[in-house]
Amino acid sequence: MKYLLYFHVFILLITGIVTPVEAQEPLPFIRAANASAKIRIDKKSTTENWGISPETKPDVYKVACKAGKKTQVTFITDLDSISYTITVGQKIYFNIILNEKDTALTGIEGAFIPDAASFSSSYIKKNQSKVSVNIPEAKELLQIIFAITPTGLADTKSYIINHDTTAYYLDVLKHFTPYKEEPIVGKMDSLLKKGYYINLKMDICVYQFNTKDQLQKDGVYDRLNITGIAVNLIDPFIQELNEFSKKSGFRNFYKHHKKLYDSLTSVYLRYVPVKQMWDWCEQQFSSRYNSYRVFMSPLVKGNHSTIHLESNGFHETSMFIRPTYNIPNVTEDVQQALLSRIVFTEIDHNYVNPETEKYIKSIDTIFNRRNIWANGKESNGYRDPYNLFNEYMTWALYVIYCYDKYKPVDFSFVQDQTVKYMTRVRGFPQFEAFTNTLLELYKKKMNKQKVADLYSDLISWCNHWKPTS
Repeated sequence: MKYLLYFHVFILLITGIVTPVEAQEPLPFIRAANASAKIRIDKKSTTENWGISPETKPDVYKVACKAGKKTQVTFITDLDSISYTITVGQKIYFNIILNEKDTALTGIEGAFIPDAASFSSSYIKKNQSKVSVNIPEAKELLQIIFAITPTGLADTKSYIINHDTTAYYLDVLKHFTPYKEEPIVGKMDSLLKKGYYINLKMDICVYQFNTKDQLQKDGVYDRLNITGIAVNLIDPFIQELNEFSKKSGFRNFYKHHKKLYDSLTSVYLRYVPVKQMWDWCEQQFSSRYNSYRVFMSPLVKGNHSTIHLESNGFHETSMFIRPTYNIPNVTEDVQQALLSRIVFTEIDHNYVNPETEKYIKSIDTIFNRRNIWANGKESNGYRDPYNLFNEYMTWALYVIYCYDKYKPVDFSFVQDQTVKYMTRVRGFPQFEAFTNTLLELYKKKMNKQKVADLYSDLISWCNHWKPTS
């Protein structure tokens, strides 16, 4: 889910104050039937996703511009499109008419924005072809604050906070509950209620503690969020986070549990062969990446996310996921396969998404028939055809990977479990047929063919597929 609100609106949401846009009539408009659009910058083949929000007035997209140069910004809905060239400091407004009844006042602002990441030659040399797995101190501070908010304490389904009755979780409650009335806890609770959890826990990972016990940016990253907001959402709260850390004795707590954190990262590397998955994906697609980073916390159970950043020709992917856990009554290979599923279906977006772009017109038509491809539950979160197809494809690709890497008996079990999960739990009714079709195409492919070469035949099947029930 994308929470695409301009930064000053983000800050003002905490206080409930939003400054209105001066009236500009008449404004240009475009129409949309789906509550999402794509944003294309200049003539790049990739696009960003934008949630159309009539209730947010204005909903402003802040685009990074270079001084003295124009940037072309195009909003593309399922029915229409509009394009502007914009420079630093320029603001343009237009309306998106949603379903012929709701009007979303939408803006574009050009601004000079620092790069999200700046990879130096020494950083590149150190991290080339590397996989790192960490439980960062700054991230754990924020996760603990989330855990003692009213939202975190009430999260009995463990959607945000891992409520499993572990010694660590009980230690967190015992040590930090006395500080639940601190101002930063209330502010984070407000933002959790507004849906900022994923992006806050990503942005905190650019921070680390210095020798004076103060949080500061690591000098490599400016931000890691996936909102489209070109600022770090944690920046306004650093002083209060420092105060909470000092008052609660957080750094001593973290040091006391360092052996636990280290053991979780070691077990993760044993059961989740990230490098093997990475190499396999690059055998099947043309995209290339230079480094993968995994961020975890014992307090995370769901809500995984990924971001890809490029600087100086170096492509790095950061993933924010849960640690491994025990799966009873299965072989060690099956355990590895099932635990790998979380990270594989994050990694493979890097390869699937660019390939999907090449077939976007067909996919927009075929997967706009939501009555066939989605039946509620989690599939409701994939509101446009592009993202709906990609979710089918990334999970089907995981099944193909398991077919290549595991014994037939173990593969059969993993495939069955994955099909049941996607159809019964997540709401993707055609997943079994989709996956079986891709698997058959993969089995019959010529030696030099890759999964990317099977897209055309797979999409043709999707176009003609008529479910029997």
